[in-house]
Amino acid sequence: MTGRHHRLRRSGLVGAPLLLVSLIVCVPPVVGTPLPSSNALQEVVDPPLQSTAGDRAEPMSLSDAQLGPEHDLRSTEWFVYSCSNALGRRDITLFANGTVRLREGLWESQTMFLHELGPEEVRRELEILSAALSGDTSPRREIPLGGVDGQWVERCQVVLELPDSQAFLYRFGQFEMPPLEVARLVEIAEDLAALTRPLDPIHRLSPEYQPRPGDVLIDGDGRRFVVIGLTADGGGVEVESLAEPMRIFHPVELLPNLFVAFEPRSQR
Repeated sequence: MTGRHHRLRRSGLVGAPLLLVSLIVCVPPVVGTPLPSSNALQEVVDPPLQSTAGDRAEPMSLSDAQLGPEHDLRSTEWFVYSCSNALGRRDITLFANGTVRLREGLWESQTMFLHELGPEEVRRELEILSAALSGDTSPRREIPLGGVDGQWVERCQVVLELPDSQAFLYRFGQFEMPPLEVARLVEIAEDLAALTRPLDPIHRLSPEYQPRPGDVLIDGDGRRFVVIGLTADGGGVEVESLAEPMRIFHPVELLPNLFVAFEPRSQR
């Protein structure tokens, strides 16, 4: 990998709209087992890193990073480079399943970018990350002291937890010079960030849609439900899954949050 990529730093951060999750009212299925609910991607905003003169970076237990059947590769973080201050943050994460995630922006408005590495690319990244620390034998890392500090000054950290390797953690300030191996890890993180792309736009059913019996509603996972009819007060709609013998009631105003498209009865 070559080159450094800095898409965005501290000020002028571009936020992403928040995804509103609404509560839906469902009745149990008449027959059969209900389909599992769709996976939701939830953005969790962590608090900014706090700078303290007495902080030390110590080797962490790798037990959580050891991959076993009980671990989800999608949530196991192998490599994280993050910087934050009172205004916002920017972090780059490589997950065990090959997902590269870049999050950046103000604390109240985060933007996310993703990229998926193939199996060979993941293997190569593990080799590169392992090689970055191959010459390091120190059992303890001191966090550099001194320099400019304050709520507007970024505090950064590099965390590396690879399978069958000792975990590595190093924290440093925006105006502090990290060791050569840490600088190399930062460079690797920026190369990974250069691969990421914005998430696909969220597709939703038009708020103007009025359900009619016979219409087929399609959700984000491609599952199809036929409209049976409206409730007596017109505020709810009964739909039936075309894949399983299951009927559900939804509030009409929540349909744009639950479905992405529909096929009119006239096209069936």
